[in-house]
Amino acid sequence: MRRTRLILTLETATSVCSAALIKCTLRTMGESAAGKSNNNVSVISEVNELTAKRHNEILISLLNRLFEKSEYKLRDIDAVAVSNGPGSFTGLRVGLSFAKGLSLGLKIPIIPVNTLEALALTISSSSSSSSSSSSSSLKVCPLVPARRGEAFGQIFKVSGDYIEPQNEPFIVDATRLQALTVEGIFCGGEGVRHLFPLIHPSEASEFALLDIRSGAAQIGRVAARQIENAFYSPAELYRLEPNYIKDFLLKSQL
Repeated sequence: MRRTRLILTLETATSVCSAALIKCTLRTMGESAAGKSNNNVSVISEVNELTAKRHNEILISLLNRLFEKSEYKLRDIDAVAVSNGPGSFTGLRVGLSFAKGLSLGLKIPIIPVNTLEALALTISSSSSSSSSSSSSSLKVCPLVPARRGEAFGQIFKVSGDYIEPQNEPFIVDATRLQALTVEGIFCGGEGVRHLFPLIHPSEASEFALLDIRSGAAQIGRVAARQIENAFYSPAELYRLEPNYIKDFLLKSQL
């Protein structure tokens, strides 16, 4: 018998504050044995609002709008998934703190999701439709702003909903962004727009996608494959922290 899970997903790692309700149908043992490893996911509703470091002010109202668009109540959710970085220091704290409160209050697990991995799905969808390439898989590098003149990035190979990281997160500057696009790697996210003013117009590339933003629906698509990694106990929740990515670790990888 199929089992379904209703997951509330939150994205507060960037300038977008986003929430979504995802219904995940877990594969049976027979389906998994047949090679159907991905759980089936459907997006029930999603709301997004562009904000500038105001996630804590609008998150509650955003959730009210989300549930008004659906037949469900907050008490119906089986898990909460949250974008866990890298990203905005304040935004990450707001999202994870809120998720922890729901987890403890409703006695449901938290599924932390790599912000860059979820963003890679959005880039893949956009680049597939905008590119003349017929390749069934793409290399993408999602970027979120770091400090001035730098962004956090990570390269993924994406084929449909299958995502495979090619390296660990690293720091990207304008020069590195240009090098990545020359290699035919699609780069997207707010980090691209953050770095783009530092690139000469003549060196702009079709592989630099300026209008890609994060969203909670993609957080849910990643979370559906990571249900087994959920945090359940209060002790586990206490240890769960945002992935800020320390500067000295990033520099050691360059």
